[in-house]
Amino acid sequence: MELQKKEIGLLNCLFVFFILQVSCLPLSGDARGEECPRQCEEDVRDPVTGCCPSDSDGDGFYDQDDACPTQPETRNGYQDGDGCPDTVP
Repeated sequence: MELQKKEIGLLNCLFVFFILQVSCLPLSGDARGEECPRQCEEDVRDPVTGCCPSDSDGDGFYDQDDACPTQPETRNGYQDGDGCPDTVP
């Protein structure tokens, strides 16, 4: 009886250890197991999904940093760092 309790305790410890190890594996895709739709630098990846942030308008500014996430930046040498379309005055 005493041996069985020790074995069960050991199995429980191994199970918990295994679960913790698996949960810490890096993800190559998002949390659902799908591949990320685009590539980016490692330091801007979402810590949960492992994927890159969105750039809805495709102007090279991630939506989180883009003042106009649905309108692409016009690269014309005037305020090209805000992610918004504009014209030179």
